[in-house]
Amino acid sequence: MRSQLQSPRSQRRISEDANGFSMVELMVVVVIVGLLSSVALPSFLNQQNKAKAACAETQVSGLAKEQQVYFAENNSFANDFQELGHENSAIPSGCNQSHELSLDSSSIKASPTDTTNGLCVQALLTNGSYTMKKTKGACA
Repeated sequence: MRSQLQSPRSQRRISEDANGFSMVELMVVVVIVGLLSSVALPSFLNQQNKAKAACAETQVSGLAKEQQVYFAENNSFANDFQELGHENSAIPSGCNQSHELSLDSSSIKASPTDTTNGLCVQALLTNGSYTMKKTKGACA
């Protein structure tokens, strides 16, 4: 029974050893987390830009198909969104407003709101069909 009881001296040693992590250990953890996040963050931002461009490409492709249907019915291409049956020029998007859409009879453009990192997605009318084109930055 005596072996189960601890002396006041051994209790004090346990309480002194159980103070937690040292400042050096915490700083090492902070440095490691910082290094890992500096490697992961650029990759994450690049994936975001790819997703925004893919969403814009989907929208432009859909509008190009609408233009083809409009041409089949009217023998001319629409000059604005209203002619295609949209109420206003700002088509609601699930792209978090990452691109501004514009339309005329010869092209459909999705210009990025962030011109430094974004991609311009265009559908250009050539010989009666649309050709998709992607360029970095704002649409020309």
